[in-house]
Amino acid sequence: MLDVHPPHTPTHTWRDFFIHIVTIVIGLLIAVALEQTVEAVHHHRERTELRDSLLADARKAVKDTSGANAYTVQIGHWLDHRIDQVQDALTTNKPLPPPDPIHFADFAVPDDPAWKAARSADLVELLPQEEIKIYSDADGDELTAERSRLAMNDDTYRLFQFAYKFTHSNTTQPDFTHADRTDLKQYLDLLAASKASMFAYSDACKQLHGAENAILRGKTTLAAVQNAEGDPW
Repeated sequence: MLDVHPPHTPTHTWRDFFIHIVTIVIGLLIAVALEQTVEAVHHHRERTELRDSLLADARKAVKDTSGANAYTVQIGHWLDHRIDQVQDALTTNKPLPPPDPIHFADFAVPDDPAWKAARSADLVELLPQEEIKIYSDADGDELTAERSRLAMNDDTYRLFQFAYKFTHSNTTQPDFTHADRTDLKQYLDLLAASKASMFAYSDACKQLHGAENAILRGKTTLAAVQNAEGDPW
C-alpha cells in the first residue's frame, strides 16, 4: 500500500502568493514589451518605406518640373513671336502671316502619389510634425501647379479654337489673310491670355521644383524648404 505523508510546510503561504503574483506581473510586462517592440519595428519599417517613396516622388517631381519648364519656355518663345506678328499687323494694316510650325515638347505632369496614398491610409502620422509640414507644403505646391496647368490648357484650347475658324478643311495651317482688325484684336487677347497662364504654370512649377530639391538636399525645416521655392532653375 502507498503511504501518503502530509507536507511538512503549508502549500499556500503569503510568500508563495506574492511570488505567484510577481511572476504573473513580470510575464505581462515581458508580453507588453515584446508587443511594443514588434510594433516599433513595424512602424520603423513603414516609416522607412514611406520616406523612400516620398523621396522617389521628389526626384521624379524635380525631373517633371524641369520638363514642364522646358515646355513653357519653348511655347513662350512661339507666343512672343506670334504676339509681335499680330501687333505688327495691327500697326501696319498688313495681312497677318501664318504662324510658325511648332512641335510641342512632351512632359510628364508633376505629382506626389506617395503622399496622397499615405494621407489616405493615415500613415503620415508616422513622420515627425516638421516633416509632415514640409510634405504638406510641397503637396500644396503640387496642387497649385496642377490648377495652373489646367488653366493653361483651357487658354491654349481657346487659342486653337479661334485659329480653327480660319483653317480650311484641306490644311492644318490657319489663314488670317482676310482677318479684320476685330479678329486680330481678339486673337491678340487670346495669345496674351495664353502667355499669362503659361507664365503662371511655369512659376508654379518653379516653386514645386525648389521645394522638392530642398527635400532631396536634406532640408529639415519648413522655413528652409519654403525659402528654396524661389531658387532659380
